[in-house]
Amino acid sequence: MKSGKKKYLQLLFMVMLCAVLLLSSTVLEAKSKRKAKPSGIPAQLSTLNLKVGGREFDSYDIPGYVIDYKSYYRLTDLAQLLSNTYSRFNIVWSPEKMRTELIKHTLYRSPAEAEWDYPEELIYVQPASAPIEVENVVQDLHGFLYKGEFYVPLEETMAMINVKVKWMPESLSLKLISEIPENVFPLDKEDWEITSNIIYDARWASPKQNFMFYQEGHYFLIYTSSYRDSKEDGSRTSEVVIKKLSPAMEVVDTFSLPYQGEIFGGFYHGREHNYFLFGNNNPKEKKDATILKLVKTNHQFKPVASLDIKNTYTTKPFEGGSVSMSEWKDTLVIHTARERYRTEDGLNHQSQLTVVVDSKLMKVLNAHDLGRFQINHVSHSFNQFAIHDKQNGDLFLVDHGDGYPRAVVVTKLDSASRQVKKEANIIPIPGEIGANQTGVFIGGVEQSRDNILVAVNQIDYGKAKSFDSYTITGEDVSRRDVYLYTINKNLTNGQKKSLKLTDYSREEGVYYSVPKIVAIGEDKFFLIWQKKRINENISDYETELQYTIVNGNGQIIKAITTLPWYGIGRGDLLYQDGYVWWQVRQYIQDNHDDTTIYRVKVKE
Repeated sequence: MKSGKKKYLQLLFMVMLCAVLLLSSTVLEAKSKRKAKPSGIPAQLSTLNLKVGGREFDSYDIPGYVIDYKSYYRLTDLAQLLSNTYSRFNIVWSPEKMRTELIKHTLYRSPAEAEWDYPEELIYVQPASAPIEVENVVQDLHGFLYKGEFYVPLEETMAMINVKVKWMPESLSLKLISEIPENVFPLDKEDWEITSNIIYDARWASPKQNFMFYQEGHYFLIYTSSYRDSKEDGSRTSEVVIKKLSPAMEVVDTFSLPYQGEIFGGFYHGREHNYFLFGNNNPKEKKDATILKLVKTNHQFKPVASLDIKNTYTTKPFEGGSVSMSEWKDTLVIHTARERYRTEDGLNHQSQLTVVVDSKLMKVLNAHDLGRFQINHVSHSFNQFAIHDKQNGDLFLVDHGDGYPRAVVVTKLDSASRQVKKEANIIPIPGEIGANQTGVFIGGVEQSRDNILVAVNQIDYGKAKSFDSYTITGEDVSRRDVYLYTINKNLTNGQKKSLKLTDYSREEGVYYSVPKIVAIGEDKFFLIWQKKRINENISDYETELQYTIVNGNGQIIKAITTLPWYGIGRGDLLYQDGYVWWQVRQYIQDNHDDTTIYRVKVKE
């Protein structure tokens, strides 16, 4: 028994000794690893944000690192960051020169998005340098390589492409300030980006929210603004803002007009007065409720009169459509849309609404014809345009109908009697009556001496198989081409013509927006639209503007020209001082107004 116990104690001692030796070995190994110095230079994840335009990115969006108070970013990230600016650049490897070239003002085609990798707070890197060429000037950039990506010094790289880097201490950020091309005028020059909000394939229109006109040596911008009040109830104040600009596009004065209703409908710059239109919903179908309110001001924006428009068989003004106004002598026509009272089928149907006003007396002239069916009835009417014949005052109304009729229709009314003289369907639309999807959208209407011109984008109806209120089935039904339709002022169908201005089938992944049109002379017209190119193999898409000039018969007199650095908005075009002008506005946030004004030099 004593011998067995002795052997047991010896075995236990050997096990404990092995455990101690193993533990000691592990501890020594861990200590050895802690004492080993990492190879390379330490780089700390940046705590600074990068700002471009109205966008801001932190280091988890765009990872940057700091070495000796100097910021480094991946060259590919900087290319993507500036892709919406004039200072965009592409990265091209030149095997002949054995170096990387930065091609200025060219979109970087990034590869498909990879999985997001959480950036490390501290990394150790090896210094590296590489020759970079910009416009035949070569400079060695000293940065570092990490996980196969070249990180470049921010300020030196931006200086090569004329981008300013501005330190913003109040927000602990670095702002990248792009170059601005000729004939582009951002109101906020430091936060400018190329932006567009043009329509490609909407089912119906909505009232425009910004306008531009010229008066006595100055340009004026009109837009809506809504901001939260300081009250605890979270209410908002809405107003129409008017900015007065010098010919150099510098803001010299700002005015405002409080809303005179729940909804802003539109603005019209008349011969002697300005007109602002507002609307109110009427869910209880009250005949004495003010549905539309027309406010007349002088050209200095001081209100001089107003008109409450009632009893229009309307529950929702402007619903599913736009607002267009036109003036002839002392007559102002408002052509818009509405949701009507509920009818015996239990539904609130939508149609156009046309109001004729004596602008001198501020009195409705067609009060007897504001009911369920007007003499120029169109239902549903998804877009509206009004224009008076410059020669005799006859009124032309253009509607985008999906049912009665299912067509883009032009209606002509006599200037004196305001009775319908004739109507013509210039674009018959296939599909079932009332199917909201129609495959066409009107961008603008103009008149020449003899014709009415209607600019649209539309699908190839020959490829469409069926239509409902949400979808169109068929081949390529998400892609549209730009067309210009002309019809003589007598609305003779035999003299209707169409001009196809684009052909999406020539390029894969190309889409064309709704066009805009403006007269630039007695019988010349400027048309503009946006071309968008999408490639499934990359995460970005590229846009560019195209324009042409046609005569009053709808014939091209200037070949299509491309403008790569321009955006386009939903507002109308303005022709003044030999230029076509327009504005693009997205939002105002944190005192950043991203309105940009563009112009193109044209010759009559």
